[in-house]
Amino acid sequence: MDVLTTVLVLGGATGLTLLLSALLGRLFPRFTSGQVKPVVQSKDHEDLPSLRLPSVGGIALIVTLWCLSGVWWFVWPETSAILLLLTLLTTLFFGIGFADDWLKWRHGTGFGDSAYLLAHAIAALVTVAALFWWPGDFTQTGFTQAATQGGRVLQALNVVGAVGLGLTLVWLFALTLGSAFSVAVSDGIDGLTAGMASIAGGSMLLSLIIREANGELIAFAAALLGVSIGLLLFNQPSAWSSTGTVKRRARIYLGDSGALGLGGAFAALALFGGADAIWLFVGGVFLLDGGSGFVQAKVVTPFFRHCVRLGRYAGTPHFVPHTEFSLPFTATPLHHHFEMLGIGRLRVVWLLWTFSALAAISGIVVAAFPTFHVAPVGGALLLYTVLIGSAVWTTGRFLGITKADDGSEVLAVCGGRPYTVFGRRLYRVVEMTATPLPAARDRQMITLWQPSNRWDVLANLAYAQALAGEKDAARGTWERIPEASRKLRIEHPVAAVLDK
Repeated sequence: MDVLTTVLVLGGATGLTLLLSALLGRLFPRFTSGQVKPVVQSKDHEDLPSLRLPSVGGIALIVTLWCLSGVWWFVWPETSAILLLLTLLTTLFFGIGFADDWLKWRHGTGFGDSAYLLAHAIAALVTVAALFWWPGDFTQTGFTQAATQGGRVLQALNVVGAVGLGLTLVWLFALTLGSAFSVAVSDGIDGLTAGMASIAGGSMLLSLIIREANGELIAFAAALLGVSIGLLLFNQPSAWSSTGTVKRRARIYLGDSGALGLGGAFAALALFGGADAIWLFVGGVFLLDGGSGFVQAKVVTPFFRHCVRLGRYAGTPHFVPHTEFSLPFTATPLHHHFEMLGIGRLRVVWLLWTFSALAAISGIVVAAFPTFHVAPVGGALLLYTVLIGSAVWTTGRFLGITKADDGSEVLAVCGGRPYTVFGRRLYRVVEMTATPLPAARDRQMITLWQPSNRWDVLANLAYAQALAGEKDAARGTWERIPEASRKLRIEHPVAAVLDK
C-alpha cells in the first residue's frame, strides 16, 4: 500500500474518532458505569458516580473501523476481504465489552468473572478458527517463511507435524485470549490504555510496512493507530484528583467495549499478519499488566490458600487469609500496584508509556532485522525484568520516619525497602501521619524501619497512635485491618490498649 493511502487512512481514522468521541460524549453523558468497586485503589475515590465519564470510546472505535471498511470495500471491493474480517472479529470482542458496559450502567454490575472469561475464550476461539480456515492460513508455506521474520513462534522453532499444529493452535489461542484480556484490564487510569495502544499501533504499522505485508493489514494497523490517537485526545492523562485543583483532561472513558475491542483488534492483526512474535514485544507491557492480575489472583493466591501454611500461626484456631502471605504485588493489575505505592497517576502513565515505547522499538528491530534477534530479545527481556522486578521490590511495607510540613518528625507508612543508595531512597512514603515518634523505650515495640506484613505495619502504627494519646486515630487504623487478620493479632499490645 502506498504512503498516501496509509496517511489518508490514519488521518481519516483519527479525525472520525475525534468527531464521534465529541458527539457521543454529548449525546450519552449518562452512559456511565454504576459499578461500585470493593477496593478503592487510591485516595482520590475516582470510582464515585459523580466523577465518572461516559463510556463511549468503544462505540467510537467500532463505528470508525466499520466506516473505514465500508469505504475500502466501495473503492477496492476485490481486496477488502481481510479488512472486513478483521473488523468483524474486532466487533465480536467489542460486543462482549459493550454488553458488560450496558450491564454496569443498568444494574451496577457486569458479567461475573467466570462468564466474562468464558466470553473472552469463545471470541479467541472464533478468531483462531477464522485464521485456520482462511485461504493461505498459517499452515501454508508463506506463514512458515514469515516465522523467520518475527512470525509464528512455534514454527520458528521448527515444531512441525500434527504436534506442531496442535501446539500452534494452543499458542495462538492463548496469545489472543491473553492479549484481549490484558488490554481490557489495563484501562484503569486516564490515558493509560489509549496511550499504550497508540504506541503499539505505531509499532505494528511500521513493522508491517517493513515486512511488506498485505495492504489491507497495513490499512487496518493504520486505522488502529488513528483510532488510538483519537481516543487518547479525549482520554488524556492528568495529575488531577477529586480533592485537588488540577483540571481533569479526560472527557470520555474507553469502557470495556473500547479496551476489549482494541485488545481483540491487535490480537487479530498479529495473527493474520503472522506477527505474533512481534506482538510479544510491542504488546509486552499490556501482557505484563494483565498477566500480573492473573498470576496473583488465579495462581499465587489459590496456592497460598490451599497448599501453604504459615508457621507463625501454627495451631491457631482462626482462619488465616492469603493476605498474610507475601504476595508479589500490593494490588493488581500492575498499574494499580504502582498507584498504591503513592506514585501519582500521571507518573504511573508516563512510566508504563516509557516501557511500552522501548519494547515497541525492540519489535521494530525484530521486523527490520529478522536474523538479528539476540539484541532485541535480550533488551526486551531486560526491560520486562526491570519492570516486574521493580514492582516486586517495592511490595514491602514498613513503618518509617518522615518530616511534617512544620519540620517535626512523624511516623509514616513506607513502601519499598528501607535503603538509601548514593543518596537516593529506595522507598516512598505511602501514608504520612500526624503521629509523633513514641518515647525511646517504646520504639522497639513498633519495629521502625523493619519490612513486614502490611497488617503488622498498621497494627504497630495504631499502637504508636494509642501511645501518643490519639485513641480515635488508633481505633480507625486498627479497623483498617480486615477482621480475619485482626483476630490473628489479638495479643498485639494495641488490642489491649483499645479495649480499655
